Amino acid sequence: MTMLRNYFIVAFRNLLRHGAFSLVNMIGLAVGLTACLLIALYVQQEWSYDAFHEKGDRIARVIMEYGTGTEANTLIGVTGTKVAPAFVRTFPEVEAAVRIFATENIVKSEEKLFNEKHFYYADSSFFSIFSFQLIAGNPQQVLVNPNTVVISESTAKKYFGTENPIGKTLQVNDKTTFTITGVSADCPQNSQFKFDFLASFTSLSATREEETWWNANWTTFLLLKNKESFSTLQAKIAPFMKSQLPEIESDGGYLSYQLEPFTKVHLYSAVENTFEPNTNVAYLYIFSAVALLILIIACFTYMNLTTARATDRAKEVGMRKVFGAARKQLFWQFIAESAVLTGASFVISVVFTRLLLEPFNQLIGSDISFWVFFSPSNLLFILVVNNLICWQLPSAGSIWISAD
Repeated sequence: MTMLRNYFIVAFRNLLRHGAFSLVNMIGLAVGLTACLLIALYVQQEWSYDAFHEKGDRIARVIMEYGTGTEANTLIGVTGTKVAPAFVRTFPEVEAAVRIFATENIVKSEEKLFNEKHFYYADSSFFSIFSFQLIAGNPQQVLVNPNTVVISESTAKKYFGTENPIGKTLQVNDKTTFTITGVSADCPQNSQFKFDFLASFTSLSATREEETWWNANWTTFLLLKNKESFSTLQAKIAPFMKSQLPEIESDGGYLSYQLEPFTKVHLYSAVENTFEPNTNVAYLYIFSAVALLILIIACFTYMNLTTARATDRAKEVGMRKVFGAARKQLFWQFIAESAVLTGASFVISVVFTRLLLEPFNQLIGSDISFWVFFSPSNLLFILVVNNLICWQLPSAGSIWISAD
């Protein structure tokens, strides 16, 4: 332990002695690490979209496929009101279904008036299918009755401060009064649903009309009995729709539905998402390659700068060997210097990342939290990268090898 402490003391003194060189090396490496970390945070968030739903691997989005027979069929991510109840009644593979509609409403509470852009409507099965946490309210009951609404935690604070919002009312579009029946935790940033208000689907006038396959305005999700039900259910849909709408096919038209795994929607779907734009998974591979390239360039710059001092360090190594320093001692001395320098670069890169995260979020249109940086997976990634850089010392090795 004493020997290890001496290695780091000497390393720290050497870096201070060559302050300008050390500063250039640290800043250069820190800039490269910062760019790599920002890209890594973005890629990580995109990869983790909707992964927190416990039943996510059993949820399917229903894609409507229709055509006139004279041109290629069209795929859209919304359906009519009949799909959810009809599929639940007809197919044993379907455990539950939920219809969701996202819109923008004017909400009034006493003298407070806001234009709310994240106002959703959903069936009462919403909380039994998706893993959103309810802070207050019964998940099976909060969306059962018409004109009831669940609000997010931040929305509750915005409208009511520290008061209990349960039972209070809100005026929506100056014509409908909604009663608050629940409060949910704020939606995670890696969720395609980011609602501030979640009202009961029965509040919509469409639910008081006859169920229809058409008038496609509602996003429909199915909760299947198991993951294997995707293929079996998909095979049954087309024959079922032919039996339901024989006149469509006789006129040369077509109407059917495709199932899309919920966890694939954000990165792999070619069909527009009604809640927020999808991301092409190819972009994530490109960004990852760019981050890796930046890291490699930073490593090579670090090694080249260290190599540039090889002549000066060779004299130092020679003198140390004259005074009896062993090859192993010299090796660990250079490792200690590299550890101090890369450790300092890492600290600087964390500061840079914190300062640049907000403008970076504005640039990419996201809201990545800085605290995600301290997740176990991210810290492990930083530790591995830091150690890889620390051990890349070909210049140091050449110094003490050439000094034999």
